[in-house]
Amino acid sequence: MDTSENALLHGAKERIYLLKPNLGQLAAMIGVKTISYLTLKSYAGEVLLNNPCEVLVVSIGAQGALLFTKETAEYLAAPMVFQKSTIGVGDSMVAGMVFALAQGKSLPEMVKYGVACGSAATMTEGTQLCKKKDADELFGWILTHSSKSDNIRINTIGI
Repeated sequence: MDTSENALLHGAKERIYLLKPNLGQLAAMIGVKTISYLTLKSYAGEVLLNNPCEVLVVSIGAQGALLFTKETAEYLAAPMVFQKSTIGVGDSMVAGMVFALAQGKSLPEMVKYGVACGSAATMTEGTQLCKKKDADELFGWILTHSSKSDNIRINTIGI
């Protein structure tokens, strides 16, 4: 689920497998004005504890995304691309993650493909969504160039 405001708050209370807020939307869910890297893990844990979703992916713009489950937390970096527009980035990211899940990819691979699709969407003009060719090329680049240090495991949440 990727939405905002009241729809996000009400939808999160339903049995959602994957919830994908951005950092601002996560802050609104928790009822705070800002979230720092130091508080992000505890807020994500709070969302997972208080809502029946299994996977929380917090998009953080050009920096990538954070993957949270009740067992783990992991940062996944985005590739640097020339951005033409940010319209439809979240939609492209979610579509990429759903596609990756349908292909049987692991959760970290799912987020990497979602990040690739979101990054590919920024390379298009106006309201165009991502192009699969661009997303596949970026995903290949992410897989080839990401190292263990790029995918930082953030100590177990321990919920």
